[in-house]
Amino acid sequence: MYIGIDLGGTNIAAGVVDETGKIIYKSSVSTLAQRPVEEIVEDMANLCIDVVNGADRQISEIKSVGIGCPGTVDNKNGIVAYACNLRMQNTELSAMLEKKLGKPVNLENDANAAALGEYAVNGDNADSFVLITLGTGVGGGVIIDGKLYRGFNCAGGELGHIVINADGEEQCSCGNKGCWEAYASVTALIHQTKQAMQSDSNSIMHKWVQERMTVNHDVAGSSPAGGATIVP
Repeated sequence: MYIGIDLGGTNIAAGVVDETGKIIYKSSVSTLAQRPVEEIVEDMANLCIDVVNGADRQISEIKSVGIGCPGTVDNKNGIVAYACNLRMQNTELSAMLEKKLGKPVNLENDANAAALGEYAVNGDNADSFVLITLGTGVGGGVIIDGKLYRGFNCAGGELGHIVINADGEEQCSCGNKGCWEAYASVTALIHQTKQAMQSDSNSIMHKWVQERMTVNHDVAGSSPAGGATIVP
């Protein structure tokens, strides 16, 4: 059996899987990505123990652990070279988790891992394709002739940081402006929704939030501050 970890900018998800890839038990916790890396790794280790217990297994039965992580990942050396949504740079993530669990850890870019998983299931139908992941950021995994394309710097599939608007004003978490991620990620869509709601108080979404605030206020039995902004 194995443990798979999806380390995201918002949540850390982990699951115990058998030899066929069937998920036996899974769980998740918040990433709280702005805190020290050591605390995130500690939560990853604790989550691994939790899912093993939830699967009614022993950690001794686990052969290895796989991590899917956003950003530029050096798979060979188990290092997160740079992950803007996790504040990781040259982080020896595999070694850090191996030390806590006593198990071999394989680190891969999350979208690359998703592409490999898709190929394992549907490779008979297509041996060359591009897979896009949408979450806190935008990721991409590229399979060519059945092999994962990483590029010379392990960032060959970082499609979210392609500039799609050279004159764009939207700031990306990587520091550039006009990146695809700044327009299409879940983070960006939430930001755009808030902006649209603030600019149109007659919108259905604005009214829905206002109604929800009224309900919450009635339940709490307290009055909101006068002139409070509906959307933070």
